[in-house]
Amino acid sequence: MRTCPNCGATVTETDEFCGNCGTYLTWLKPEPKDPEPVSPAPVAPVPDQPHAVEPARPITQRRARPMSEAVEPAQNGPRCKVCGTVNASGAKFCRHCGSSLVETPASQQTARKRWFQWRRSGGSPWPRRIVVLILLVALVVAGFLLYPLIADLVSDARDKLSKPVAINPIQTSGSAEVPGHPATATTDGASNQFWGAPAVGDSVQFSFAQPFRLVGVIITPGASTDPAVFAKQARPTAIDLVVTTSTGETSTVPITVADKPGPQTTNTGISDVVAIRLVIRAATAQAPGRSIALGEIEFFKRS
Repeated sequence: MRTCPNCGATVTETDEFCGNCGTYLTWLKPEPKDPEPVSPAPVAPVPDQPHAVEPARPITQRRARPMSEAVEPAQNGPRCKVCGTVNASGAKFCRHCGSSLVETPASQQTARKRWFQWRRSGGSPWPRRIVVLILLVALVVAGFLLYPLIADLVSDARDKLSKPVAINPIQTSGSAEVPGHPATATTDGASNQFWGAPAVGDSVQFSFAQPFRLVGVIITPGASTDPAVFAKQARPTAIDLVVTTSTGETSTVPITVADKPGPQTTNTGISDVVAIRLVIRAATAQAPGRSIALGEIEFFKRS
């Protein structure tokens, strides 16, 4: 047994650190001493002649003192969380690595934070895998839910950056028309002809050869761009643009038409369009003998 030179606590011969104050004890081990030289035994002189020898005195044997065996302290205290060594009861520092065995508020908080840190060795990889899996699932769900919005934003940006190109329908038909003013007059490219709709609610249908993205529509109301001729017929003031896509889905774009001659533009932005139906919902200047005149309709796709 030996004692710590710093605090005087009892330590064992195998302890590398003091369990009470944490002092490093390895440097304090005594260095092995060189064996003392043995002097040669004196040689007794050889007597020349025989002579009397005094008898030796009896030596009384001394009673040997029993040596008390060094009792190692029982190592039944806390186990070191760093190296796993079992220490003596009441020890404050590990006798093998010198780590503190006393739980402080800072160390308790650090221990709670370790659960959220990636353990570099000895830990199970499943917590990290579960967290990564949850993040991947969240990203997939978010992408699935936000995909339509993102796709619309991208398409709108491309619409603004590209140049619109006119596209003509392959077939035009009206639900009703007055004699001499067919529905095909809306797409003939001439402003001196017009489609004459007998009443509100009449419509004209346009079909296209291939799906396209409809970026805009130009409507020219009235019988002509000439104000005098424009005023002779009734004019639409509200129109519904019913758009059908290649998947069969329909969407309605309400358009308010100003009561003035000349083309009027409406931006749309609908993808995969294969058919468009234009329905007159309201009109002005209606009177007997007057039809609701619609001079020209132009459709534009993205280039």
